[in-house]
Amino acid sequence: MKPKQTLFFFGALALLSFFLNLTWEIAHSPLYNWNQPPLTASAGFYAGRILQSSFFDMVWVVVISGLVLLFFSFKFDWRVCAIIFFALIVFSFGLEWHRVSEGAWYYKSVMPTLKDFGLSFPVGLSPLIQLAITGILSLSIVSGLTRNKNNQG
Repeated sequence: MKPKQTLFFFGALALLSFFLNLTWEIAHSPLYNWNQPPLTASAGFYAGRILQSSFFDMVWVVVISGLVLLFFSFKFDWRVCAIIFFALIVFSFGLEWHRVSEGAWYYKSVMPTLKDFGLSFPVGLSPLIQLAITGILSLSIVSGLTRNKNNQG
């Protein structure tokens, strides 16, 4: 990939990933207890926290995807897609388990967790699959845009 193409690819990946993660964060935010510290149910706190989380998620989608793509010479096929998906799930699991364990946030009872499936981990399903889904969706769209742009000129 040429430097200009690489810049376009990762810029588009970051932008799309941020907005997909922002949408996901807003959609699943009712599953968190915003009335239990350290969260606060104020509009300013909520907006800041959602934006911060979306930015952080975007960074990890770009970093993990970028490292895997670099290792596989930027070939985005089913194998690379599966590796990125799995890596994002593993990262999400570790992050969510750590953050819930340290009391960074609390789920409402409506959040499905791995404990609901008989596993001993208090990890929510929505945050567990978020990065993998938004990451692969972002990569697929940007990969298609990059292919189309390369075919045009």
